[in-house]
Amino acid sequence: MKDMKHLLTTLSAMLIAASASFAQTSWLDHAADSYAGGSGTQADPYLIATPEQLAKLAADTYGSAASVMEQKENYTIYEAFEGVYFRLTADIDLSGHEWQGIGGYMELPVEDENVDPDYDEYRFMGVIDGDGKKITNMEGLYGFVGSTGLYAEVRNVTVESGEITAYGAITMAGGIVGANRGLVENCVNKANVTAFFFYPGGVVGSNETGEDGSPSGIVRKCINLGRVSSRPDIGNGAYSGGICGTNTSIIELCANYGDVSATTMGSAGIACMVDAGVVRNCYNRGSITCDAEQAGGIAAAVMGRSGEAEVYACYNAGEVYCPLGAASCVVAAMNINQSSIALHHLYNDAQACPGLYVVGMNVDSDVDEATTIDIEPAMMKSQAFVNILNKAGETDEWIVDETVNDGYPTFASFRDFLAESGVGLAEQVAGDALSDISVYAIDGHIVVTGAEEAEITVYGTAGTVLARGSREAVSAASFDGGIYVVSVRSGSEVRNVKVAI
Repeated sequence: MKDMKHLLTTLSAMLIAASASFAQTSWLDHAADSYAGGSGTQADPYLIATPEQLAKLAADTYGSAASVMEQKENYTIYEAFEGVYFRLTADIDLSGHEWQGIGGYMELPVEDENVDPDYDEYRFMGVIDGDGKKITNMEGLYGFVGSTGLYAEVRNVTVESGEITAYGAITMAGGIVGANRGLVENCVNKANVTAFFFYPGGVVGSNETGEDGSPSGIVRKCINLGRVSSRPDIGNGAYSGGICGTNTSIIELCANYGDVSATTMGSAGIACMVDAGVVRNCYNRGSITCDAEQAGGIAAAVMGRSGEAEVYACYNAGEVYCPLGAASCVVAAMNINQSSIALHHLYNDAQACPGLYVVGMNVDSDVDEATTIDIEPAMMKSQAFVNILNKAGETDEWIVDETVNDGYPTFASFRDFLAESGVGLAEQVAGDALSDISVYAIDGHIVVTGAEEAEITVYGTAGTVLARGSREAVSAASFDGGIYVVSVRSGSEVRNVKVAI
């Protein structure tokens, strides 16, 4: 077996070099010698009160606690802390040094610079209880935890602020966990998450099956408020998700409020790519954009490549923008490997995201068109709609309370957080720049008045962008008879209006 101390030193050097833009040393080099107390049992967990003690947990996961779980041809998977418990006892400020995550990936050296390197993986297998404490100023590669195994649990963790940026082939990045095969529950992320290439997620980057093939990766009762993007300044960014970048397991009872974007393909409010597994009882209120194709309020691509997939009992009340292939809930359902795909009870706010198809592409998929529909906000904010969601989602968690979440449905476990933080309540802006706009059609042209500096976008009913630019540029374009959606954006303010020609 490799020398763990040597691996830890190598890891620090390589990760620091890979992310030189931070100009920081690694927290792995500042680990404490001991915890604040405890023996690591469920009744007496190890206590973590300082960033140095949290760094000890990360360092030991890569080092002294790691043992070989599986030897692959070109790399090794290690596991650490199975059955060991940890609890935060104070807020943790991670400013000053780069955070490598509790577990993650280590690039292996190669002699040929033209050969892509392999990565050893270190999976945290223990239980972390954040106990409601806050992690601030977290800057790093993977998230709070980099990689979890089958028996891991990450609970009650709030990442209050930070920037997570995944470089190179390290694509699994999430505010709470990068690659998850365990349980992530009752967590809140407010950090911004960016990946150079694929699969950034507000809570989890990649939600996967366990080592035994079971759908053990469970993300439940989590909220994202951070910005999620697949590298907006390069041409390869794809598959950003408000909760998870990609999913083959279970996502339930989660909400996204953060803005999600991608450069080339795929952005979604909950799970961007659903290769298998279940997405249920979730909602999106963030703005979803993609520069090229596939943007969906709930999911961008339900593929079925790895097994059966089902998305249901969800709603979208966020804006969706994409020049090719946009949808209010699910943009593409494609049965790749003859697996069962089911989409049902998916609802969209007809005013927040009007005129877009719920499913933009459908190949051998079971889509219940009677329950994948646009509805008006007044209906969404009613007890009758909550009853529909609870019945469809086989739960009693959905509630409606006009004092939180702008009156849209949320979950009973979220009520106190939303009330205390004001999340989901529309801000009243003095002098609303779009308060006096008027949109109408005349002689095949669309006219917008009352928005001097606004950007105007005209969508067809399939979500295709037909015109974009200033008022003058859009009014010069001619349109055939039909229904169009006109989006007027001024700063962070947006108004969407349906127009018939």
